[in-house]
Amino acid sequence: MKFQDLTQLLEQDGSLFQPRRVDDRQARYDKILNQTIQDYIKNGSHGDLTYAESDIKDIPNNLKYVGGYFGLSYTQITSLPDGLTVEESLDLSNTPIKKLPKGLKVGGDLFIDYTQISSLPEDLQVEGDLIASNTPFSRRLSGKATEQEIDKMFPNINGFIYL
Repeated sequence: MKFQDLTQLLEQDGSLFQPRRVDDRQARYDKILNQTIQDYIKNGSHGDLTYAESDIKDIPNNLKYVGGYFGLSYTQITSLPDGLTVEESLDLSNTPIKKLPKGLKVGGDLFIDYTQISSLPEDLQVEGDLIASNTPFSRRLSGKATEQEIDKMFPNINGFIYL
């Protein structure tokens, strides 16, 4: 078959390259993401949970424990469930989240840089560093308190606080 014949065939049957079922694509994608989290919980919440640069928007409220790294950078996440524990690091950088949940415990580093977070919950626990540059929180504290004063304000952050 010649290229010209193929071109004529495609012009005659314009439906050949039309996408199928695009109307419910986001709803199906959200359902798949939710199911992967439910499977993760059902299987004991072992290991990393990474959705960085995906279209995930919501985390189910029954996710209370991540047994490894939890990657959510460059997503559309706006909230996390209260009482969440992450054994390793939690990366929320470059997301629209404005508030951290009550009872959040992070066994490694907490990345909230380039978010809209303006304050930290009193019961936040971070075993590693807090990376909070380019946030309303960092702009509020930068230049207004010494490193020692900031450390005293947040005694449950055991690593460095990067503003």
